[in-house]
Amino acid sequence: MALVSMERDDDDNYVDASPNLYGYGLRISLTEDQVEALGLKANPPPAGAVVGLRAIAQVTTVTQDADVDGDGDGVDVTLCLQITHLEVEGGGGKTAADSLYGS
Repeated sequence: MALVSMERDDDDNYVDASPNLYGYGLRISLTEDQVEALGLKANPPPAGAVVGLRAIAQVTTVTQDADVDGDGDGVDVTLCLQITHLEVEGGGGKTAADSLYGS
């Protein structure tokens, strides 16, 4: 499956506690121990660097609601995923350009 942008449209009817283009819950915060476990403590990527992520998640909730608003798309489905394993690739201080095009 190709990577898909999670950026929301401005017209989404979603109220967010903080302004975030991607919606609540898509920001991952790592503790100091988790940063160390990922091997990033000695040479963390700088702010603004682009890194690759590979994650394994467990589905915790599946919700299916009948679409009663009349737009004809059938059933609305939402998923909650709990990330259980995480890998960070390319975190050694590479810039986005280096990651995409090489040094």
